[in-house]
Amino acid sequence: LFASDGAAKPAESFLLVGGDTSGIQDFLYNVSYQGAAKGLRGRSFFLQLLSDAVVRGLLAELDLPELNVVYAAGGNFLLLAPAGEETEKRLAQYRRRVNDVLRRGTQGRLRLTLGWETIAPAAAASPGLWREALRTVKRKQGEAKLRPFADQSWEHAFTPIDEGGEIYCAVCHRGAEKSENPQAEWRQEGDVCPLCHSFGELANDIRHENLWMTVTQANGNGGAGRALDDILAQVSGFRYRFYHEQPVNEPGFVYAVNQPDFLEAGAHGYRALANVTPLVTAKDVDWWHKQPEGKRPEYGGGPPHEGTIRDFDLMARDAEGANWLGVLRMDVDNLGAIFTQWLPERAMLGAAAMSREMETFFSGQLNEIVRREAVIKKEDEERLAAYIIYAGGDDLFIVGAWHLLPRLAEAVHNAFHDYTGNDCVTISAGISLMTRPKTPLYLAARQAAEALDDKAKEERRVLYLPEGARQVQRKRAAKNAICFLDTAVGWPEWEQARELADLLVDLQNKGIPRALIQTVRQIYALFEGGRKDYEKEHPVQEADEVAVYPAYYGRWQWLAQYQFARMKHRHKEFANDLGWLRRKIEKPEVTAYTGLAARWAEFRTRKESE
Repeated sequence: LFASDGAAKPAESFLLVGGDTSGIQDFLYNVSYQGAAKGLRGRSFFLQLLSDAVVRGLLAELDLPELNVVYAAGGNFLLLAPAGEETEKRLAQYRRRVNDVLRRGTQGRLRLTLGWETIAPAAAASPGLWREALRTVKRKQGEAKLRPFADQSWEHAFTPIDEGGEIYCAVCHRGAEKSENPQAEWRQEGDVCPLCHSFGELANDIRHENLWMTVTQANGNGGAGRALDDILAQVSGFRYRFYHEQPVNEPGFVYAVNQPDFLEAGAHGYRALANVTPLVTAKDVDWWHKQPEGKRPEYGGGPPHEGTIRDFDLMARDAEGANWLGVLRMDVDNLGAIFTQWLPERAMLGAAAMSREMETFFSGQLNEIVRREAVIKKEDEERLAAYIIYAGGDDLFIVGAWHLLPRLAEAVHNAFHDYTGNDCVTISAGISLMTRPKTPLYLAARQAAEALDDKAKEERRVLYLPEGARQVQRKRAAKNAICFLDTAVGWPEWEQARELADLLVDLQNKGIPRALIQTVRQIYALFEGGRKDYEKEHPVQEADEVAVYPAYYGRWQWLAQYQFARMKHRHKEFANDLGWLRRKIEKPEVTAYTGLAARWAEFRTRKESE
């Protein structure tokens, strides 16, 4: 950035411009159960493309090179622009134009929010000045979110977008617009609107392991492609295309997706994309045909086709025990503090590098983890039973067979820890279960978000027994945890809970009575009740870090001794296993999680008829 008079010297100030897309939750989960897998994947990737399109559009609007982008990941971006009224005027005009496109294209659910602040060049390398500049930009973005239609006229803000009536989209429930010709434009397989249909096509486009993306100059402002393509073209001036074979003589810029050696792949650049997609197998088709009439999953009025995207019903059939789906959400802890407080002195460069590294993990390395951890081996074939709905920036959203998600979350945590090599940079997880047929995905997504934000990331008390002590102590901990079955467990303690659940499942598979699981749940209930009673009678000062609870006294211990001795007498063939199990659950670091382990084992061993 140079002085406004064209002299070859640095400018005295410049604009720091930050932006993101608001209304994402409302837009993303505005889908019915029908075709939800494809619809969600297409919508989430459209949001990533939209963020890319906005950055390209802003660079073109302000006549800036890509070097001015500080970072662009996870739907957020930050760039540098010349300071001055002319730049601010162009920013406001671009925001107004894009929001008009999004209002018409997404019925006002998505909106572009921008914030900018004039700062001195020294802020780029000064942690204090950089931190203050970021806070100001974020504050202005927050103010813009509170006035979502400030750029629009009263007529646009309050006039109904569609006319309602008999024709509406079976996916998003949008009514046919007055200007549309439903018979000509809407797909008749369940009356799916053009936008939702294009999301399904986009999900199909990106499902391939070998993938190329091209970005070409649009002719005009769109109007000649799919609904989502036209939105992106009007926002950026470019069109995006995807190929599962190397494009030849394709105009524009070619990216090799998930192929780091892009020159070998015949491309100009490289893009990482978390696009692991479960596909329908031959056994899936056989299973569908064996289902009674009226209970078959809907696939456009007919059976699923091998090689197409597996929908939720097919993934649920691969679940261990109860045929449920689950939702896994994870994100990095304290990311705001990492960007604004913990980075090295080269503030702007540190933020850009950190953003790229986070994007590399969530958009790139996650593919390998899911392919390894979410494969089901049954019926003489292997098939994926988890679907990456979204991954990028610093978070992820995965839907899959419920029993896979705890193991998958642990694998992501371990890989992330190895990737960062820093015990202070941690990640948390929240899991919700879809226990009823056709549970609305927005509800499961919200429950997973609550498990993550309200439980896994909140302060909790961890019980432990110091070496040589006979009293359990309690310490404070926060974040760096997973919440599963409404129980928040720190990753250091998680292994104990998982091993106990695996042991209970193994004993069930060997033929031990199912009453064992209920016995363990009773032991936990007495332990937890006794702990709470003890703490009421022996209150701890708020400033104290620990509380104590007698580890080897209480009704739960008597119950454990009696019930296990009784079961060993009745089932002598399991005497060694039962003795080992009793000794394990008596450990305070395990006892606190026996309730979670027992419920987990119960669901994993539940029969379909139950």
